[in-house]
Amino acid sequence: MKIKSIFEVFGNASMYVLTVVQTKEIFQIISLVLSILISLIIIVSKVIEWFKKANADGKITKEELNEITNNVKEDVNDIKDNVEEIIEIIEEQEKEN
Repeated sequence: MKIKSIFEVFGNASMYVLTVVQTKEIFQIISLVLSILISLIIIVSKVIEWFKKANADGKITKEELNEITNNVKEDVNDIKDNVEEIIEIIEEQEKEN
């Protein structure tokens, strides 16, 4: 795993964790929006890197398209799962208060 990938994973995960531990609802919302934006920027970065690599030989194969499609689907599902989990935690916190 590249150092950049390690920072992406742990940096992004820490943003989601920080969202959960925020005490004020407005800060949770702001933090969640920022976490989603960071995740989307990471996805775009991965697509750009993939495109440069895949287009190096002048053509993009079906296998290469399948690769990036699967990677983007996984990343989007990760975002969705994280957001759903955070929303559940926030709702539980609201019930407790």
